[in-house]
Amino acid sequence: MVGRPDERSPRSHGKALVLASPRGCVGDQHLSCEGGHTTVSRDGFGRAAGLGKLAPVLLAWTVARQRAALATCAARWTTYLLVLVMPLSVFWPLGPPLVPGVLPIYVTPGLFPSDVAVGLVISAVVLTCRPKVRRAARALSFPLLGLAALATLTAPMALAPVLAVYTALRWWLMFILYLALVHVELPFEKVMKVFLAGLAIQALLGLAQVLHQGPLGVPGELMLRLGRERAAAIQIGDTWWLRAYGLTFHPNVLGGFMAVGLLLGLPLLPRRGFLPLWYLLGLGLVLSFSRSAWLATALTLPPIAAWLAWRQPSMRRPLAMTAGGALLVLLVLGALLSAQVRSRLSLTSLTSERASLVGRGELIGAALGAIAARPVTGIGAGNFPLAALLSDIQEVPHAVHNVPLLLAAEVGLLGGVLWLWLWLWPAWRPEVLLRQADPWPVVLVGAWLALGVIGLWDFYPWVLNSGQLLSLVLLAWISRA
Repeated sequence: MVGRPDERSPRSHGKALVLASPRGCVGDQHLSCEGGHTTVSRDGFGRAAGLGKLAPVLLAWTVARQRAALATCAARWTTYLLVLVMPLSVFWPLGPPLVPGVLPIYVTPGLFPSDVAVGLVISAVVLTCRPKVRRAARALSFPLLGLAALATLTAPMALAPVLAVYTALRWWLMFILYLALVHVELPFEKVMKVFLAGLAIQALLGLAQVLHQGPLGVPGELMLRLGRERAAAIQIGDTWWLRAYGLTFHPNVLGGFMAVGLLLGLPLLPRRGFLPLWYLLGLGLVLSFSRSAWLATALTLPPIAAWLAWRQPSMRRPLAMTAGGALLVLLVLGALLSAQVRSRLSLTSLTSERASLVGRGELIGAALGAIAARPVTGIGAGNFPLAALLSDIQEVPHAVHNVPLLLAAEVGLLGGVLWLWLWLWPAWRPEVLLRQADPWPVVLVGAWLALGVIGLWDFYPWVLNSGQLLSLVLLAWISRA
């Protein structure tokens, strides 16, 4: 009995008897008998009360951890979505063009499919509660911040201030996206597979367009039919032959994405079933007939492949097999497309190619004139097509085909210097970079250098939304690697 002590027990002669606590008691809570009455100690209840006060803290900590885990997962999947839709160039205008007489994609506020993914990535990273910028990302964040700040500060002096303000907002969005992407923790191999799978779809669409010699009617397709002004076609005698677009704005943009994809796909060559996909990207590069992408690939792919063979013995056999197959494919394509290749490489013998070179020369002259007139403030971010329209050049108004020159003309000489910083800084210590065992830093830097080479001959790595995204994603991945 709990109420009375057992007189037969020798321990019952004391003033109190302590019995085992019944099931359900907490901590040190116990029962005692004293003077024939049952009492309950308060020690256990005190500790229970302490745990009760701690429970909300533990619950809040658990909820925060769960929220951070969900946000991290969301950041990964939204990044996968971003790299899939990144090449798409279709957009929905939010109003009339800010400058009449210029192609709307250059001067019209609008929404791109990738804007949804950009917003989701930034939101997911904000929910992970990681406000600090990684140390490796700071060296590249400064020039990006500088470009956005220059675009903002020079907007009041721009030829079209409203257009400059809209462009500055776009540059700020790219800067924020960069800061978000450097905090997304995801394995490079997985995100590269998603990115390259998306590029393979673009290459397949480009192949179908070339075989059809016209648009396929796919939603988001921007390919122009033969006979339309500014259609990207190759002159072969008296006939014209359309180049591959995919779902990009122009074949040159498709070629740039394919060149980057070929470089980023090199570490994945030993994976089963990946080689056909890599060849498909190479076919997309060929059918784009982008000379700048061809040049960038020729300058960067062989040394990166040689470095992989040197540092990764397991890569030697896959690289050798890939090189042999690529050579065979190039010989076959060269025989089938010999007329098109000769046309693209005949820079002065055909009327179309001569006109292209003359037009680019006129745009370079306009850029140099703008720099001479406004070396500090420039003509305003995104305002170069307007400057070309107001000049006496015959070329259709668009940006000059050189990113450093373009930025120097739009936001001042400092803008061109900041771009060169962005382009060359990742490779400023090659002896450290090349000693790494991990292939991804070297491959990513090689892809970024290739895009920088393209930026010397074209403007889309910074002017078009898809090119900006490709540039910012590569820079963020370099910072993480």
